[in-house]
Amino acid sequence: MSDIVLEIRNATKTFGPVTAVDAVSLAIDQREFLALLGPSGSGKTTLLRIIAGLEVPDHGSVIINEKDVTSLPPYERQFGIVFQDFLLFPHKTVKENICFPLRMKSLPITEQQKEFSWIVDLMHLEGLEQRYPHQLSGVHQQNLRFLVQLNNTSNGLRVMVKVTNI
Repeated sequence: MSDIVLEIRNATKTFGPVTAVDAVSLAIDQREFLALLGPSGSGKTTLLRIIAGLEVPDHGSVIINEKDVTSLPPYERQFGIVFQDFLLFPHKTVKENICFPLRMKSLPITEQQKEFSWIVDLMHLEGLEQRYPHQLSGVHQQNLRFLVQLNNTSNGLRVMVKVTNI
């Protein structure tokens, strides 16, 4: 098996007369971290939406773990994307927000608790577990958004859009 977890092959997306993504090709190894940088309107979000299956490229393909997923809907891609304005459940605590995707996957309670403890330690959220999103700083809210999406994927691919606070 290849170490390439994500490959984009000549992806192109137009919206009327505007070419948002123009023949983009890239390959991301499982040990790499990729940042898409560019001015507003340069196609960063459109490319991420293509990868996540929220947009269909006019041309090209998306390969995740050596499987062409270009025609698959988002829920079959096991791919997470976190938008800057991704909403948290305002009526749930930090712990409940983090554990919600784990519960939806029907993970045993002991595994949910183990994953939750690991995440709290990793992201230095100790003492914030019972707070609600509105009680968190902007940085902690963004971290929580990322963690909720992280728990919602299973193939190791995680993407963040316009995250400036982490």
